[in-house]
Amino acid sequence: MEVQWALVLFTVVSGCGAWSFAWAMLSHLLKKAAAPGKLETIVAFILVALGVCISVLHLKHVDRILEALNRLTSGIFVEAAFVGVICVILAVYLVMLARGSSEKSRMALGVVGMVACAVFTYACGSSYMMDARPVWATVSLPVAYFGTAAAAGAGLNLALKAYLKAQPEEISFAGAVTIAGSAIGIVCAGVFCLIAAPAFAENVNGASMWVVCLFVTLVVELALGVLATKKPESGLVLGIVAVVVGIVAAVALRCAMWCVGAPVLDFFMMPLG
Repeated sequence: MEVQWALVLFTVVSGCGAWSFAWAMLSHLLKKAAAPGKLETIVAFILVALGVCISVLHLKHVDRILEALNRLTSGIFVEAAFVGVICVILAVYLVMLARGSSEKSRMALGVVGMVACAVFTYACGSSYMMDARPVWATVSLPVAYFGTAAAAGAGLNLALKAYLKAQPEEISFAGAVTIAGSAIGIVCAGVFCLIAAPAFAENVNGASMWVVCLFVTLVVELALGVLATKKPESGLVLGIVAVVVGIVAAVALRCAMWCVGAPVLDFFMMPLG
């Protein structure tokens, strides 16, 4: 099945931005880093918004996007609703930062945003669960979307912390977050790949190549996280490479999914003889 690049990039770009904010907020809640600042919030907002703009390119008639949103239970509507909620939360959080609002109110909103960002990446994958495509009809698919987005966002969190010249201990913890994110990605993607192993074994449209790329890049990101914990002074370079390989891993998972996404209908439409 042909890879739908607009949809791939939508979930990767938006998921990376959403998880970068989620990881930054979680680090603060664990008292390992300062609360997400203006730059981190702006970057997350831009990536989430940019992702949904990319997704519109999937429609043959972009002007009909409103018609696609008419079904309140559709995957498109759910994803759009999450994007809207997240962007509003991030925008309000940014305004609260600018106005110097109380830390408690900012943290309360930030926690809501953190949860919304994480759930959003799962919802992006759940919209593809359908009986017509057997390989996709498993909860392990949205779990894999969730995990690979977490890995990409962890790499971005490390890069931003280093760029902002955070304290060495904060950068070191961002490295630990990168280890956690890549490990989550490996486990979550691994579950989906094990369940879909028969389909990947057929190497349809080069699916196995994407699977290899997926796990190699996640292992590389994990190694970069380990280095960042030991050498926080090199955090920027390590973070940039980590976010690149994290994004490649997320793309690889989604491309592998599309490669083995042949519908059941194809079986009945095969020519005889």
